[in-house]
Amino acid sequence: MTTQEVLLVPAAVRRFVENLSGEYGKFTLRWSEPAQCGAIIAASAGNADLTPFPVQDHFLQFADSGPAGRWFVGTAEHVGIWRDAAGRGGAIPIREMRDRLPGVLFQVGSRLKYYAIIVSKLNDVPPIWTGWIVTSDEVTPMQIDVERDDEGLSTLGSRWPLDSLRQSHVAVIGVGSIGSAAATSLADHGVGSLTLIDPDRLEFHNLVRHQLGRADVGKYKAPALADAIRQSHPTTSINATKDDVVWNTEAVRSALRDVDVVVGATDGVVPRRTIIHTARRLKKTVLLACVLMDGALGEIMRFRPVSSHGCLECRRRTHPDLFTLDDSLEMPYGTGTDHLPMTAVGTDLELVGRLLSKATVATILEPVGMADQRLAGETAIVGLRPTGNAPAPYDVTRTGEVRWLPAEPPQPGCPTCDPPV
Repeated sequence: MTTQEVLLVPAAVRRFVENLSGEYGKFTLRWSEPAQCGAIIAASAGNADLTPFPVQDHFLQFADSGPAGRWFVGTAEHVGIWRDAAGRGGAIPIREMRDRLPGVLFQVGSRLKYYAIIVSKLNDVPPIWTGWIVTSDEVTPMQIDVERDDEGLSTLGSRWPLDSLRQSHVAVIGVGSIGSAAATSLADHGVGSLTLIDPDRLEFHNLVRHQLGRADVGKYKAPALADAIRQSHPTTSINATKDDVVWNTEAVRSALRDVDVVVGATDGVVPRRTIIHTARRLKKTVLLACVLMDGALGEIMRFRPVSSHGCLECRRRTHPDLFTLDDSLEMPYGTGTDHLPMTAVGTDLELVGRLLSKATVATILEPVGMADQRLAGETAIVGLRPTGNAPAPYDVTRTGEVRWLPAEPPQPGCPTCDPPV
């Protein structure tokens, strides 16, 4: 087992060191003693002047200067030595290691220490970085976390269709509890472009179930979530607007023209009706998600722009004993008689949002030849804390159960499903 200390090697430092022809060099750190973590901020070839590599947008950006260090070019044998020492755990007397690490363990004062990094350049594999903490008495193996150029989803290679997803564009309308989880997960899946649409600000009561945190209270949800996603997915293209899908329908319609799939995670019936009506006219597939029965069930519904798929109202009219489309659904958040979203805990809402993202990704991938991404139906009913009191087919009785249903056909005379004159 290695020490708890860790050194971070940013990609720019890694490339600089690995491309040098010399056998050794120096480096300096930004170091946080409470976190027991440091980042290399400058390095050199041999005894030449240090080349700076400032740490930006990181908690160590304004940390203290740490102990200096040296890096050395090594071999596979050095990797084996480090693994053997790490397996033994703890510090090793320096006299025991001097012969095994010649030229690395130079003498320091009794109150000093330095870091030694060995970069072992092997055939057919990327160089392996190993690290040591060196004092006058002992040497301890430590963790080196090296940033690679292929971090993230690209490490999956051919096992995940990144090329198809990078070219896809998804709009998420409503980035509250479910929508923020869906948008974050879409970026995690590798969707290349996101458009986030929501007119609301993050409020204190949102914190128990939203992907954003206390520092973002008061900000508009869409741009704040876009900034958060960019931090972890800098290559994702994100556009955020504060448009209201009901009151700024023309602007929303314009934003949807170039997307592949529309995701709706808004509260209220009127916004959902507007989303699906607008998308149907643009011939876009829509996925809507919500919770039902005071948070007992989650529901994800997919509406394709085909004649066999009825809209939201058409599907709801097939279950009038369970779902009513009344004015109480447009009352302020957490009120009314039929729609009480605050009864669902944040983790359940996040579960629905993640599954909504998965269904969206499947909707993108199936048409490009990935038959294994075909969904089991067009509506998913998810047991969150089921009561079993609902009429079939919504009588889910097991937590975690997902029941898939086929699409419902359009109702006669539906203004959304009937083609415009």
